[in-house]
Amino acid sequence: MLDTKGNRITYFGHSTFSLVTASGQVALIDPWVMTNPLCPAALKNVPRLDAIFLTHAHSDHLGDLLALAKQHRPKIAAIFETCLWLGSKGFEKEICPMGKGGSQTVGQFEITMTHAFHSNSIDDEGIRIYGGEPAGLVIRLPGGFTVYHAGDTALFGDDFQCHAHQIIVEISCFAVTPGIQHAACCSGHHSRIGLNVFLVEGRLDEATLAPPEFSLAGEQALPQNAR
Repeated sequence: MLDTKGNRITYFGHSTFSLVTASGQVALIDPWVMTNPLCPAALKNVPRLDAIFLTHAHSDHLGDLLALAKQHRPKIAAIFETCLWLGSKGFEKEICPMGKGGSQTVGQFEITMTHAFHSNSIDDEGIRIYGGEPAGLVIRLPGGFTVYHAGDTALFGDDFQCHAHQIIVEISCFAVTPGIQHAACCSGHHSRIGLNVFLVEGRLDEATLAPPEFSLAGEQALPQNAR
């Protein structure tokens, strides 16, 4: 059984996750919540939010960040250029700009920004703005539990091996195109292909995917040939 060290992870659908520490601090990764058709109604109300971690600023990842940030004033960690734009929207005190390879601590979360093969831009009321490079995030929670969210990256096997073996990531969340065959890129780990892939301690099944500390909501059903 996956040991989350007292932390809780909830999947909201698409690429959105919440991370809750044992003491109650709450972070959202890629916060597409209220307007996300894949997010269950029960999760659309976010009563507390201490931090937002953004892999890139495409609309299905930036999602409801501005509305949530206005409501809760959380710290927001994102690539430097995206943070500049967020600062221009009134969140100068909340932004935590990052670059790839950099690390910082936001509340009880320790974040390292990693590489991702994708693109990044911001749709600002119909005007397309450069948002800096896309990224992945390695997030260390209290107790040493570590999460790797790869964002919308294409596959690059060497880096996956690094995260799976050197950092000892307990759970990895990959947003990939359905049907991509990538098991060979994951160092022999079993994998489940859908809009998100979970690699849990080298093994994936229903038991490890949904222990009491891990809540899978949203896109629960995947075709048999995608497991």
